[in-house]
Amino acid sequence: MFHPMEAFTQFIMPGFEAIEIYILQKLGGAFLPAFFMAGAMATFIPKSAIIKYLSAGVKPWVSYPIAVVGGGVLSVCACGILPLFQTIYQRGAGIGPAITFLFAGPAINIIAILFTYQLLGSSLGHARILYVLVLALLLGAIFHFLFEGKQKRPVVAQMALLGSGRDPRISVKVGIFVLLMIMVMTLPISEIPWSVKVPVNGGCLAILTMLWFQFLDREEAWDWLDKSWFLIRNIVPKLVLGVFLIGVLEPYAKDFMVSQLSSNSFFSCLLASIIGGLLYVGTILGVVAVKGLVNLGMPDGPALSLLLAGPSIALPSMLVIASVCGKKIALSFALLVITLSAICGVVFTL
Repeated sequence: MFHPMEAFTQFIMPGFEAIEIYILQKLGGAFLPAFFMAGAMATFIPKSAIIKYLSAGVKPWVSYPIAVVGGGVLSVCACGILPLFQTIYQRGAGIGPAITFLFAGPAINIIAILFTYQLLGSSLGHARILYVLVLALLLGAIFHFLFEGKQKRPVVAQMALLGSGRDPRISVKVGIFVLLMIMVMTLPISEIPWSVKVPVNGGCLAILTMLWFQFLDREEAWDWLDKSWFLIRNIVPKLVLGVFLIGVLEPYAKDFMVSQLSSNSFFSCLLASIIGGLLYVGTILGVVAVKGLVNLGMPDGPALSLLLAGPSIALPSMLVIASVCGKKIALSFALLVITLSAICGVVFTL
C-alpha cells in the first residue's frame, strides 16, 4: 500500500543528511570564526583605501594586485560585489582594474576559500585560487587593451586620500586576524585531535576577548559584531537551504550528469561554465552545488569551470555591468568568462 507520508519522508531525507555531512561535520566549528574574520576585514580595512589605489593613473603593478584581493576584503558574495564594482568604476578606476576586482572578488574571500577546501578538497581548492588569479589579471589586461580610453564616461570626484597617520592599533588588528585564522584552519581538520583543538582554540578565544575589551573602542567593536552578524544571517540560511535542496535533487540529476558532464572535454567544461551562470547559485552555494555534482561523477575539469564562471556571469551581474559600462563590455565580459573558464577546466586536467 502506498503511504504518502512515508514517500515524502524518503524524498526529503537526503536533504537533511546532506546538511549533517556538509555543514555539521565538514564545516563544523570553522563557521563562526570565518564569518567573524570576514566581518573584521569589512570593519578594519577602510573602503577608501582600496578605492584610492584602483583610481585611474595608479601604476598597474599597484592597482591590479589591490583589485585582486580588494573584492574579497570588501565582499563575500557575488551580489555584494556589484555595488562595489559600480562605486570604484564611477569614482575613476580604470576598466582593467575594475573588471579584475569584479571577477576575483567573490572567490578571494575567507568563507569561499574555506568552503572550497573543506567540501571539494585541496586539489580543487588550490586550482580555484590559482585560476581565479590568472583569469582576473588576464581579463583586466584584455579589457584595458580593448576599452580603456575609448569610453566617454562621467567620473565622480575621487574620495579624499586617507590620512598619513598610522593606526596605533594596527598590531592589535593584525593579531585579531591571526587568531581567527588559527581557529578557521584548525577546527575543521579531523586529523587534529580535540585534545589539541580545545586548548588551542580556547586560548585564541580568551585572547580575542581580552583584545576586544582592552584595545577596541566601543563603536568599532560593535561595528565588527554588526557586520559579522549581517553575514551570518544573510548567508547561513541560504547555505542550509541550498545544501538541503541539492541533497534532495542530487539523485535525480544522475542521468544528465552521465550524458553531458562526464568528461573533461572542452564541450563539457563549456557547458558547465554556461550552467554556472544560468543557475546563479552564487559563490558560497556554488561550492555546495559543485560538491553535489562531483558526487554524481562530474570530473574536475567541468567542476573548476563551473566554480570560475558561476559567480561572475549571472543575469544580475550582466545587468549591472551593462548599466554601468555599456552593453558591449557586458557581452564581452560574459563571452570571455565562459570561454576562458572552459579553457581553464581543460588545462587543469591535462
